[in-house]
Amino acid sequence: MFSANKEIIWAYDNSNAGGSTGGLFHYDPDYDIGGLLIPSAEFKSLLADNDLRKTFLKMNEVSGFVETTKYLCNNYDEYTYAPMIYVRLAELYLNRAEASAKLNDFVKARADLKAVHSRAGLSGADIDNLTNSSILAAVLKERRMELAFEGHGSYDYFRNGLPMTRIAADNNGTASTVSPNDAVVVFQVPRN
Repeated sequence: MFSANKEIIWAYDNSNAGGSTGGLFHYDPDYDIGGLLIPSAEFKSLLADNDLRKTFLKMNEVSGFVETTKYLCNNYDEYTYAPMIYVRLAELYLNRAEASAKLNDFVKARADLKAVHSRAGLSGADIDNLTNSSILAAVLKERRMELAFEGHGSYDYFRNGLPMTRIAADNNGTASTVSPNDAVVVFQVPRN
């Protein structure tokens, strides 16, 4: 039961396979669908060999693609049993690290970034050796690795005025870049 996980702050209990989110990330050969969102080679290259988050990636023997296991699907199953996590501890640390970096409080930013980085099995010295000017970029990179497949990416780029670039040619996709001021990013204010 996910309630024993001390990192989850707020989530929906999905232990009875109530959602089909896993179908986006996991190929189901019975229906010949799914596995639409798989990690790119560029994303996989961000994870060091000793990064514990690398254990969330596995080869699907049926499709031949590396997929994420964050949504706890088995082969031949599109339904996920994983909780739908809305807020978890690592996200809170990274939110505070980003805010601290923007306020030039690099001591606090480093401490929060180091907490998440070290929890992933990586050396805290990597964070200690960052220059102050590179901390925000390091926080955004850590968010990309830590919160992968959770829907944060575009928000992280756009709120920081950065373009979102997707290099997806290795997964039969098309590389694209969306600037933060592109019309597709602007949410319409409803009338009435």
